[in-house]
Amino acid sequence: MGILNFLFSKDNSSKENTEKEFDRRKISAEKIDNDQRIEARESYKRKIYKKFYSDYPEKPFISKDREENTNWIEQAEMFPKQSIIPKSMMKRYKDGLLPGHVYMLYWIDKIHRKRIPAYFEYDYGIDFFKEREFLVKNGYLDTNYKLTGKGMIALGEHKNVINERNPQPQKIGNNNDSVQIASCGRFIDILPQGRSHIPPKDYPIIIAEIQEVNKIVLLAKKLANLSADLSINTSNLDFNEMYYDFQDLTPSGRKTKSPLTLYYVCYGHNEANPVEDYFGEIGYSREGFISSGRFVFWKRKNGFMINIGTEKNKVIIKKVQISKDFKWIVKYKHEK
Repeated sequence: MGILNFLFSKDNSSKENTEKEFDRRKISAEKIDNDQRIEARESYKRKIYKKFYSDYPEKPFISKDREENTNWIEQAEMFPKQSIIPKSMMKRYKDGLLPGHVYMLYWIDKIHRKRIPAYFEYDYGIDFFKEREFLVKNGYLDTNYKLTGKGMIALGEHKNVINERNPQPQKIGNNNDSVQIASCGRFIDILPQGRSHIPPKDYPIIIAEIQEVNKIVLLAKKLANLSADLSINTSNLDFNEMYYDFQDLTPSGRKTKSPLTLYYVCYGHNEANPVEDYFGEIGYSREGFISSGRFVFWKRKNGFMINIGTEKNKVIIKKVQISKDFKWIVKYKHEK
């Protein structure tokens, strides 16, 4: 199982918290987003600092989300290299910036989505909103949170921070990475907004669709020159843990192009360290065709991730990544 899935599987990390089982997928995105902006209790932070970060020049940010919605301490004890932020992340450069500040500048300039990624806390040890004000105060961002000349210079001087997280893909292409997907008889019903259980009548359709997905995986392996045995075993799908997410309208009230998403997992997905794990999402157009997806495979500590999308009515392999040294490395990327 991927390390983040273990992180979010069970909370029994602190004597102050009663042991509880929960499914993080059932926690609303709004609550997670809000909890990531709030500091954890002092007692919880002190426990983490004493156990893992006692000799660090600066202490990393610890959120309420980590305290209440994860089992981070247990995970860090079992997988320290994957979990504990390196001391180098909490050392400032001569210009006063932390590595997290540098990646913040890049994220604000190039990515900038509505929700702030959790990796600013878990990988860089910073409180995004607090440190954004630091960047404004020190002239790296203007009052509208746009990069200044000083901010652009900082990006140029610390390119290694960006390259470590976003290394250049080893192979780029735009030909022969489309897949012909057969219709599996799916009809997009009007489902309740949000998550819902999968009715048994859909099981045969899903099995047929997963077989089509395996064709995509086979091509992705070829494009990325992967030798690993990657495929989704339809007999090992855990339908009790799988669900639909239906979003009929956009926030502005328009009909969504891909209203339905299937979240699939295999048996054993919630185990701490299974020999093999696979899970992901499949998005569907209103016509019932596969239009997007993310397919993740873990074989012991080796991870593989395949992203697909639609371009000119063709399903294409957008990106193929492998895990290396606890980071995702792009092996293939589609370029328009």
